[in-house]
Amino acid sequence: MPNRFTIYALGFTTSRVSIVNIADALLFIMAIPDLIGSYLLVPVLKRTLDDYDRRRESGGICSIAGILV
Repeated sequence: MPNRFTIYALGFTTSRVSIVNIADALLFIMAIPDLIGSYLLVPVLKRTLDDYDRRRESGGICSIAGILV
């Protein structure tokens, strides 16, 4: 883990645009595993939604005062 001097030196010697670009790149890199995980969970989501729709249409999910529970 870098010490404070390294962080300050980096902040003083680089422009704000460069720091913002680095932060954007790091956020993009962190989003990649989330996108992969979401893609891998699509079959599970589809199976769950199909089961929910089937139970709702067959009356397996009861309604209280017009609100699905």
